[in-house]
Amino acid sequence: MRFLEEIEWEELKKAVYHSSLGNRDFYKLALVGDAVLNLYLVLKFYDKANLEEIYAMISEYKSNKALYYAVEELNLKELLVANSNQVSDYIYASMLEAITGLIYIKFGLEGAFKFLEEEVFPALERNRGKFRNYWEELRKREGGKIRVSFYEENGEFVAEIKIKDGVFWGRGKNKKEARNEAAKNALLNK
Repeated sequence: MRFLEEIEWEELKKAVYHSSLGNRDFYKLALVGDAVLNLYLVLKFYDKANLEEIYAMISEYKSNKALYYAVEELNLKELLVANSNQVSDYIYASMLEAITGLIYIKFGLEGAFKFLEEEVFPALERNRGKFRNYWEELRKREGGKIRVSFYEENGEFVAEIKIKDGVFWGRGKNKKEARNEAAKNALLNK
């Protein structure tokens, strides 16, 4: 990653050493990075959608799950230094926001936007199928006329979605993931 190569390790530590290790800058930088990412996405989607769709896309692309997949694809996971019991998708997402915040402070808005455009956004796009909110798309299409039920099977949640066109199932580690997978199956089998 070109931008990270231009940052000294002592400076980069502010964005990759978690607050559980006493780093007071981690979440402050993440806050800045979150704001920069939000502005970038608003401008990115501004001419491509209406207001409601812009909010939905920003919510998807800024989700912890989406940012985690970007961290994974960009091979940034090994940069995180944290207590092992602190590591989660949320912490990895926060680290990417902190890195974005650090790049903003060091290179300005133009540099941060270039980092997001050239490195982060393409990784998000390539992984969109993993974090896309199919449930909201289905709800919008069906006008709220959806019945959902859940059950557990072999340690996983199973969602069953009933709509006028049929019944669709999805599995996941939690109800939200299972519901989203079922909604994906409903949308893709139309």
